[in-house]
Amino acid sequence: MKHQCIICNKSYSQKSALIKHQRLHSEDNAFHCSHCGKMFADKSALKYHMRIHNGEKPHKCIHCGKHFTLKVAMDRHQRIHTGRSHINAVFVVNNFLVMMLWHYMGECTPERSHINAVTVT
Repeated sequence: MKHQCIICNKSYSQKSALIKHQRLHSEDNAFHCSHCGKMFADKSALKYHMRIHNGEKPHKCIHCGKHFTLKVAMDRHQRIHTGRSHINAVFVVNNFLVMMLWHYMGECTPERSHINAVTVT
């Protein structure tokens, strides 16, 4: 069952999400940023937004010390240190395809075999 906002027609699958959304249309119930006036449906969203204005970056990468506003951004960043990034996976797949092409064309030489040692972690 869809729950639709009567003001902006935005739909939600849960009634609680609609109620939270409707706070944005009522200035009395919304949470306002004192710096830019942007409104938020809940206090935690305003808290995270305020970090833009005050420069707070409480999440620190354990590998290089870089700081982040959001934990999810730090988690994504830390993958570059552990080798578990999307970029590494693409690199491995592309090298595998190149290796297969060289093998098919009879051009797999010992100098190029180092690509075969790349592994996905």
